[in-house]
Amino acid sequence: MPALPNARQERFACLVYKGLPPYRAYARSGYAHNEGNPYRLTRNERVRSRIAELQRKAAMRAIVSKESITEELEEARLLAMQSDVQQPGAAVQASNAKAKLHGLVVEKTQELRPIGDMSNEELQAYAIEQFGDKAELVLAMFKRSEELPVPTHTASDIQN
Repeated sequence: MPALPNARQERFACLVYKGLPPYRAYARSGYAHNEGNPYRLTRNERVRSRIAELQRKAAMRAIVSKESITEELEEARLLAMQSDVQQPGAAVQASNAKAKLHGLVVEKTQELRPIGDMSNEELQAYAIEQFGDKAELVLAMFKRSEELPVPTHTASDIQN
C-alpha cells in the first residue's frame, strides 16, 4: 500500500508506527486537540493497514540471514580492495568471515597427547581419524620405527 493520500493521516500512521501514543501523534499530525478522535483514527481501516504495512517493511529489513551477511561481507571486501583504500588485510578478514559463515572453515580445538602415551587401540583410532584409509600404512611405518635399534653413538663419534 502506498502512502495515504491524506497527508495528516499518513503522518499520524508514521508517528504511531514509530511508537508515539495516538493522542500525541494526532496533535503532531496537524489535527486540533480532541480526546476521542486519535483513538477513532487508529481504528480507520486505511490507517490501520498503513501502520501494518510499515511494521511489515520494518520486520523485513530486520531479518538477518546468511545471505544478507554474505552480501555485507562482500561489500566490505570490495570496499577494502578499492584502489583508493587498498586494505588487503580487511579484504582477507571479510573473505575468511564469509568462509566461516558458510561452513568452509571450521576451527578445531584438540588436546594433543603424545603418541607414545597412547594404547594400541587409541593409536589405531587416532590413525584412522587422521589418515583415513591410509591409517594401516602409517601404523605399519610407526611399528617398524619402534623395531629399529636405537643408535648408541653420537654424531661426533661418526666424524672421528
